[in-house]
Amino acid sequence: MNNIFKKAIQLIDKSQVIAIASHIGPDGDNIGSIMAIGKYLEAAGKEVHYLKHDNIPDYLLFLPGLEKFEQFNELLEPDLFIAVDCAEKKRLGWPEDVFKKSKRTINIDHHSTNTNFAEINIVDAEVSSTGELIFELLEFSNYVFDSLTAMYLFTAISTDTGRFLYESTSKRTLEIVAQLIGTGFDRAFVNKALWQSKKMSEARLYIDALSKVEFFQNNSLAISTISLKMASKYHADIEGTEDVINFIRDIDGIELAVLIKEKKSGVYKVSLRSKEYVDVSNIALKFGGGGHRRAAGFTFYGNLNELQKQLYSILTGVM
Repeated sequence: MNNIFKKAIQLIDKSQVIAIASHIGPDGDNIGSIMAIGKYLEAAGKEVHYLKHDNIPDYLLFLPGLEKFEQFNELLEPDLFIAVDCAEKKRLGWPEDVFKKSKRTINIDHHSTNTNFAEINIVDAEVSSTGELIFELLEFSNYVFDSLTAMYLFTAISTDTGRFLYESTSKRTLEIVAQLIGTGFDRAFVNKALWQSKKMSEARLYIDALSKVEFFQNNSLAISTISLKMASKYHADIEGTEDVINFIRDIDGIELAVLIKEKKSGVYKVSLRSKEYVDVSNIALKFGGGGHRRAAGFTFYGNLNELQKQLYSILTGVM
């Protein structure tokens, strides 16, 4: 990996205007990784453009510097485009147009389904998170980690490992986290913001979603659906309910949990989680999505009944 790190650093050194973006539907690893590498680039005197396709979820709004994100910039033609935590370029959303116009490109990711779509691809499906890869790249460059960069990377790693619960959490992951904590950022503040600040409206929607869970395959498969009507009833942000799927997966006897969220009429975001043996990334791939062995997802365009029918047919085939 050191050789490819060296090539990436050399390319960064030669570039002045640099755009950074990640996948649609931002999460902690996505935003934390963008902000960390962006801070590194700014320290090197680069003109950095932070691009986003979708709004940043409320639970991440505590992070400093998010006002730097641009929702749209059709005139941007950077020297370098860095895609982070994104398995394929079509998942970038509108920033894909900027990617295509960029002179050079780097792809940093940990998804096993990554298509190696850039000039330089720093891809390792064995690490816990893209945040972990960003740490390794920055450490290789002899970057001195300050408390803010550490906060960004801690957010990235802790969210993508489910608070260091998932099997992707390695000895090296914990060594990195220990080094980040050593910079002195307020870890209690970050943990409270990430895990203990759910809004009352979202809590009510969360409880409603749990009450509608359906169990199949001798209670080893669980599926819940959250509609826009349900979210409207509680005046809740539907994106604030992602942890519902983790609660369902954690029930004793459940191997596979599914959460279907209605994004808008005819558009559904489907999240998949498994516990021991089902590779959910293979399921997501069948619907044009991707992810990891134990956590994956996809977007479905069409009728909910058709989605449920197709999904149930595939899920029961792997259980």
